[in-house]
Amino acid sequence: MDQLAESIKETIDRVDGYITGRLIVDLEKSTVELEQENGGKITYLPLSDLDLIQVRNGDEYVTVYIDQALNDKDQSMNCSLYAGLYGRVKKDFHFVKRECELVPYLKRHTKLTPIQIKEFEKQYNKFVKRKAQSRTDQGIEKSKAILRELDKVMTQLGYEFKKLEDINE
Repeated sequence: MDQLAESIKETIDRVDGYITGRLIVDLEKSTVELEQENGGKITYLPLSDLDLIQVRNGDEYVTVYIDQALNDKDQSMNCSLYAGLYGRVKKDFHFVKRECELVPYLKRHTKLTPIQIKEFEKQYNKFVKRKAQSRTDQGIEKSKAILRELDKVMTQLGYEFKKLEDINE
């Protein structure tokens, strides 16, 4: 039953927009990655300071930063305290959070003219819209896959899940 409970928690994390897996911390290369298994294939997703990284501590999630993952070590084993833990990640989370502050920052801290700032803002908004559209398209496909996975889990529990076609309407 614990495995089923873990599967449900992971499915909920995916529905909430997180990428899930195990945290891999390579102290020699100073890298942090998320190990994912999909259909028997293992992939590694490089993580950065722009990502929201959380590990499960009991029933709660704790936010972990790259420097924490690299510097918080078990002294006797000389390995990261976070290595191998279940993690959930939102890519570029802090980039999205910071983009709202970008134009006011440029106005205060650069010598750009108002026309240059306006042109930058226009080009930047185009970039953000393209990125958002791409994420929306990917998100819809991921959501459908997650709903199918949730349907399987719910069926194992003996519940009938609302059909995917009904949800799309």
